[in-house]
Formats: sequence, C-alpha cells, structure tokens
Amino acid sequence: MTDDDRGEPIDEGEYICSISPDVIRVLMGRRFFELLDDRLCPVLKEAGREKCKSDFAASEIVLDSLGFTEDDKEDIFAVLKSRGARCDCEILYNVVEKSRLKSEHWKAHAARGE
Repeated sequence: MTDDDRGEPIDEGEYICSISPDVIRVLMGRRFFELLDDRLCPVLKEAGREKCKSDFAASEIVLDSLGFTEDDKEDIFAVLKSRGARCDCEILYNVVEKSRLKSEHWKAHAARGE
C-alpha cells in the first residue's frame, strides 16, 4: 500500500487508477507501444517477428532498453494489467487504440469472411 497526500493509506486499486493516465502518457511519449509493436509485428517482414509467449518478456526487454527501473516496471505492469493486458500481445490488443498487430488480426478475420 502507498500513502495519499495526507499520509493515509490508499488501496492498490485506487493507487493504480490514480497513476494510470500518467503511466500511459509516459509510455506513449517514450514510444513503448510502437517499439513493442515493432517486435511483434515489424513493418519489414525481413526484420523477424517475435511471437508472444503468453508473458511480458518482450515488454520487459523494451522497458529495460528505455531505462525503466524495477519499481517503474512493477507500476507499469499493474497499470497494463488493469487495462486488460495479460501478455505482450494483449497490450497491443487491449491497451492501445491502434497497433499493426491488432490491425493485422482483424484484416485476417475480414479476409476469411468472418
């Protein structure tokens, strides 16, 4: 638990909700979502596509490359999970409005006539 401005404890859900807009803004500013999309759905097919392993391994690599601390990452993943992410690909499906990975997914459904 953390304390609010008055020194009183707030619950974890309130804390995550209170930091969520700022965390997302920082991640967008640092291009985290674009960099993750580059790993899972590169523009150039020759770049090599990383598959989601049902964890946050690719996100960890990107966050490390951006210089985030372990404490930062703990907050970041709590916010991402609160927005429906349970793995790398779900960050791009559920947290951000637009990503190449999400677009590719729906184009494939449309091509199959679903």
